[in-house]
Amino acid sequence: GVDFSGLFRAAWANFASGRHAQGASTVTMQVARRLYLSSEKTYDRKLREVLLAFKLEQQFSKQRLLEVYMNQIYLGERAYGFAAAASIYFDKSLDQLTPAEAALLAGLPKAPSAFNPTVNPERARVRQRYILARMH
Repeated sequence: GVDFSGLFRAAWANFASGRHAQGASTVTMQVARRLYLSSEKTYDRKLREVLLAFKLEQQFSKQRLLEVYMNQIYLGERAYGFAAAASIYFDKSLDQLTPAEAALLAGLPKAPSAFNPTVNPERARVRQRYILARMH
């Protein structure tokens, strides 16, 4: 879907700061952008992203859109999708991951470079503990 309150909040923050400070893209909007649009940060691209998100939601279930998102999101180390990340970071398939390893991967979408366990192991562990704490 489209989070209109998030879009308006982000637009206001961007206007007030004079730069692109926030984006407010939903999962569906991110799928639309990754599959069909460039990464340029313009209002025109954001409008096209919103329109494509509506079209995608008419054609696909939320479950299918989430699956596409999870298979194409960048997670660092040239890994696109959680299966690729499991292989690259742990040399395992998704079904072989421990809860701790899965939590580490779950923390990557927020900032793949910042939470990369190869480059920033301590920061990755802090994020992993944060994710695990919210699972209980």
